[in-house]
Amino acid sequence: MVAFGDIRDFPPTTVRLAVWKLFLAAMCAVTLFVAALSWNLRCFSEERAATAQALAHERMLRDLGEDLLATIACQREYLMTHDEKYLVPYETNAARARSTLETVRSALTEPPVRQDLDRLDPIVEEVLGQTANTVSLMRSGQVVAAMQAVGTGRVQQLMHEFRSVRGDLLRTQWQLLDQSRARINREIALVWALLVSGVAAALLVLYVIARTSARRIAIRAQRLF
Repeated sequence: MVAFGDIRDFPPTTVRLAVWKLFLAAMCAVTLFVAALSWNLRCFSEERAATAQALAHERMLRDLGEDLLATIACQREYLMTHDEKYLVPYETNAARARSTLETVRSALTEPPVRQDLDRLDPIVEEVLGQTANTVSLMRSGQVVAAMQAVGTGRVQQLMHEFRSVRGDLLRTQWQLLDQSRARINREIALVWALLVSGVAAALLVLYVIARTSARRIAIRAQRLF
């Protein structure tokens, strides 16, 4: 006859060990899931931040173009009317254009975008220089020279170049964003593939542990009874 103590001591020890194994395997699966979820959230946040940044840069460049056009318009009004009231908005818009250009220089740091910005920078500087020169000639009484400077059409040519280079810069920036999105999507796909593999492995371990524990209990029970 089997001693009562052997029957009493067997189930708690075996069950406790099986439960701990199941618990550890389940914790591994949960950890994998939480890690994958955290990584996906980080990727989504990175993509949203990159998109918001690209839109902000596009607004800056649009504002820069509007500041230049406003500067040119005020300069022409002054040349045509000789009314110095147009000098105040002229100077305001010219200063805003320089400030916006400095902001754009600080914001656009990616090497491919910087190449386009290096083309845009001298165009903006020349537009501001051309308008400042004609205003200076007009204020000094050199009306004919000022009108001749305007008549060359150089500022219009520069603005055409500005719009062309700005378009190139924006296309380069959105291409970089598309590349970043593609990279993020690849990383997300890889993480989910690893997660599915990890969960499948954890479930397999749980199954093996459960089957092994059940078999051991059954064998032990047969020996006891």
